[in-house]
Amino acid sequence: MMINKNSFTYLVLFLALSLLSGCANFLDVKVTRYHVLPIPKLAPPPSPSGVNPPTSTIGLNTNVPPTVFNGQHFAMVKEVEKVEDLEFKQFVRVIANELSYLGLKESEPSDFLIDFRLSSPASVGERMQPYTTPYTRVNCLRDVYGNPNCVPMTSYQTNYYPVKYNFFTNELSLFIIDAKTNQRIWQGRAEAISYDEPNMKGLLPFLTRAALSNFPGPSGVTETVRFNLEKK
Repeated sequence: MMINKNSFTYLVLFLALSLLSGCANFLDVKVTRYHVLPIPKLAPPPSPSGVNPPTSTIGLNTNVPPTVFNGQHFAMVKEVEKVEDLEFKQFVRVIANELSYLGLKESEPSDFLIDFRLSSPASVGERMQPYTTPYTRVNCLRDVYGNPNCVPMTSYQTNYYPVKYNFFTNELSLFIIDAKTNQRIWQGRAEAISYDEPNMKGLLPFLTRAALSNFPGPSGVTETVRFNLEKK
């Protein structure tokens, strides 16, 4: 088989995109945090249903209890137009449940207010799709008497053409606000890619867990948190 120039690079790219499109058994979440809090050592919360504990470049400590929050109260910021939205209420419960692992309790009056934003903007990517082109050539060898002996041979050449695809960046922006001063003390953004359609409902537990991992996390640093998914 003959392979044209740069085909190996395209093949590696194609295989990587194939993994991202559904063959991989892990999920990577990109996380960036900003805050004015001291960095404690926290025990990791239990894993979301169906996943193993996340791993990341910042690591997770397993033997030290939380030291940032110790029973303080929090309340979710309620947007008037979303108070009765059932989907919004479900998202609130996911986030509130994760906050409880930091030593916070949901009740009023509150020490902290929790706000969040969700978005899933669409983008268009491009990958190189391989295809093969057959071609025939004739190989001729002479026998012991000098007569030509010609045999046709078919070979295949691998080429590539660009294919566009849609993907969605499912993004959670989470904010912790001091209720007394009404000032943000922590904010985090977590992003994960989905293909074909947005998947905020399925990814929100992972986005929240990633944003809060090793809380409060290094300020102004972008990390990747990887979740090992159960094989189906």
